[in-house]
Amino acid sequence: MATTEIVLNGTPIKLQPQPRPVFMNLALTIIKSMYDAPNFGAIISGLLADGIEKKVDHDNQLFQAALWIMHEMGVREFRIDVEAKRMEVDRQLSPEERARDTSDPYTKGNIATGRAVIVSVANLRNREFVLNGTPVKVRLQEKALMEEHVQAVVKSRGMNEDLYTAAMRSLVGRVMEGLPTEDPKVQCAILLLSDLGVRGMRIVKDGERANVSIDALNEHDAMAAAFLQGAETEQIHQVRDRIRSLQTTLMSRAQAASKGTGTAVPAAAPAQHTVSAAIKRRRR
Repeated sequence: MATTEIVLNGTPIKLQPQPRPVFMNLALTIIKSMYDAPNFGAIISGLLADGIEKKVDHDNQLFQAALWIMHEMGVREFRIDVEAKRMEVDRQLSPEERARDTSDPYTKGNIATGRAVIVSVANLRNREFVLNGTPVKVRLQEKALMEEHVQAVVKSRGMNEDLYTAAMRSLVGRVMEGLPTEDPKVQCAILLLSDLGVRGMRIVKDGERANVSIDALNEHDAMAAAFLQGAETEQIHQVRDRIRSLQTTLMSRAQAASKGTGTAVPAAAPAQHTVSAAIKRRRR
């Protein structure tokens, strides 16, 4: 196996694959800071500056993980101003060079070199959910509030009911109550659906009922959430396969429905053409 190196402050440093828990701890640090810091580089600069100031060994696991993140961002040579905690990049791959690597970020190898962290955290930072045609920024919620929401959704599941339907019904209930999208309860419902790979929904009120359809699915949202929640490589790929299966099911239903109306279903956007299902809000 070829040696992977990165040059920091003029010194070549050999990079060694790290255990997943090390990258998960780094991911948690990034997630806690990402809404305040302008980019990953600023967060990693601070971590590396602290390491240099404390004279940690170059083979320190967290230090290595931070260097891997820089490498996966395409950086090959850079300098850290310890006092300012600022980075200056001397050599970096072009976007075209980085785009040539199309390997799955969730292989065991890419998890051990930080690519899964980069992809997952970037996904988390940039997620958007479209509710009735209006984009809503998906943001992390307080842990206790989110756990309470997930437990309520799981508890509400009917016999043989899938989690998607229960999660959708929860959002329907919030919308039927007239809560705004910025309400934490709505945000929790949207975050859970986003973690399940649902990127958009339409909810049309009809008295005490609502016609509901999935507008869009995204396997990357679901895979990133699974990785950040500690799923193993095989489990992450199972999540991807479930999303693809659901996408196929939605497409089949859309095609069946279109036969009755004579409307063509574009192959490029199957998830936007789903059969609406009436979901009645459950009374508490």
